[in-house]
Amino acid sequence: MSLPSVLDYLPEQAHLLVKQAGVGKALKTVGKGLIGFGVGTAAGIGLAEVGNRVYQASTGKEIPPHLLLPAAGLLGAGMGLAYSMYKSKELEELQDALKARRNNASGGDSRK
Repeated sequence: MSLPSVLDYLPEQAHLLVKQAGVGKALKTVGKGLIGFGVGTAAGIGLAEVGNRVYQASTGKEIPPHLLLPAAGLLGAGMGLAYSMYKSKELEELQDALKARRNNASGGDSRK
């Protein structure tokens, strides 16, 4: 059994860009977001742990679960919004790169 390629997980526009403009630009555009969200998630987990330790040092107790649920809901909603905004920007960058590649291939001006 063979494992799927990383390219199997990319959106259709990314596949088109990989075929026409090359792997480097497409992977850079998509990879930026993946790295950013990974770092953001790790930072969020780290800040939550630091916050809990600070609260525990000052009160002697851990943060109560009934306070964590609303905070997690708000953070989840914010992350959903941020992800949606990022994907829109990513799609725009991929389309711009594809347009530039097409213009360069046809000898046109890529600044249009």
